[in-house]
Amino acid sequence: AEYMGANTMAGITEFDGKNLFLKWLKNDNKYVSDKLAKVNTETNLDELPSTHPWLTTEKLVVKVDQLIKRRGKMGLVKVGLDWNGAKQFLQATLNNELEIEGHRGRVSQAIIETLLPHEQEAEMYVALRPYHERNPVFESGDEILFCARGGVEMGEAEKRTDLYSMKVPLTKRPSTGDIQQSLLREVPDAAKPLVSEFIATLFKFYIESHHTFLEINPFVVQPAEGKVTVLDWAGKVDPDARWECRGLWNDLVFPEEFGGIRLPEEDLVRQLDSETGASFKLTVL
Repeated sequence: AEYMGANTMAGITEFDGKNLFLKWLKNDNKYVSDKLAKVNTETNLDELPSTHPWLTTEKLVVKVDQLIKRRGKMGLVKVGLDWNGAKQFLQATLNNELEIEGHRGRVSQAIIETLLPHEQEAEMYVALRPYHERNPVFESGDEILFCARGGVEMGEAEKRTDLYSMKVPLTKRPSTGDIQQSLLREVPDAAKPLVSEFIATLFKFYIESHHTFLEINPFVVQPAEGKVTVLDWAGKVDPDARWECRGLWNDLVFPEEFGGIRLPEEDLVRQLDSETGASFKLTVL
């Protein structure tokens, strides 16, 4: 199979990705919590609870939000903190210089959410991505990858033997029945309707928001409560779709990969690109 090149993909932060999903769902928080706070080096932490009062009443999850893979294993995710603990972590972490895979950069942004208590067995994995293949004729569409076990120990998804795949041609949309038959063989029967409806909804969002990659690891399934909740989110979109998606995206920002530096000339071209239906690109190597 052949996949879309990097020039058609732009990473977005977890905060922006979850907010896009919420906006697309018309602010229905059935799949993603609306208790989200973005923190950067300019944020006044003492004033933040005045706009997000839940910060002082609930257990929190704090994550560095800068397109960093496997951040949990690097100590960049803290779970179960109260607001004082969250502040201490942010004060100790923001502006720190790190080296990740040979790239040096400063921690400049984080996301704060409420903690969702759950069992490890409730965590699952799903990812969506485009595919192009010749087998023997040329075909293209999108692929759904699913595993009934997700979370921090997921590792490299494609190396797992319990990963299921479903290819969806360009003109099709997967039904919940198709999803259950192709992907959910290891999911308990009580959870299959919830999970298949979530994946079908997520796929529709992925298409309509012009994502080129979307990975949820994990999402939590709680059949007794009738709930599916997204925990960790990683996404990329097609930057050339900004004009078409202007109503949903608004002023969506495409941050640099951690440690990347953008020159003023590149910023100018990005601004031109965002203000017109034409496509302008500049990357200085």
